[in-house]
Parts: sequence; structure tokens; C-alpha cells
Amino acid sequence: LMAGSGFEQIDFLQCCKFAEGDSRILMLKMSRDRVRAFQQGAAVPAAEADCCRRILEAAEKGDAMREHEIVYELAANIISRTVDGFAGAAAKL
Repeated sequence: LMAGSGFEQIDFLQCCKFAEGDSRILMLKMSRDRVRAFQQGAAVPAAEADCCRRILEAAEKGDAMREHEIVYELAANIISRTVDGFAGAAAKL
């Protein structure tokens, strides 16, 4: 969707914006946005889609603690995918 628009690395830019702030806030926002995209039918990588499903199931059951844990798991998946895509799976030193 963003290819060729100059905003391909928006996740990376958002990470830079929070470099001196509380990364937990960014992680919550990233997860929130990914779950919304998932709910709207956007193509979401399999690991992230699984987390989104589990977040929604936990929310439906009222299991706030489990939902909270999965939100950070989802954010970690997004971060890993973004870093791997930006730097490559194996960095050359």
C-alpha cells in the first residue's frame, strides 16, 4: 500500500520517534493498529494474525491479563518483522 510513496518505512520512523520515550506506548499503538487492520480484513502476516485472533478471543472472554501479554507478543512480532525487513535476516559485518 505504501510502496513508492516515500512512507515504506513508517514503522521504522515511528520507532525512531519514540527512541527517547517509553517504548511500551509505541508497542501498544502498533498492536492496536495491527488488530484494527486485521479486523478490517487487511493482509496480515501469519504470526501476527494468530496474535490478533488470540487478542480478540481474550478480550471476548474478559481475560485482561492474557490479552495484555499477547499485545506485547504481537508488538514483538511486528518489530522483528520490521527489523528483519529493513536490515535483512542476516546482517553482514
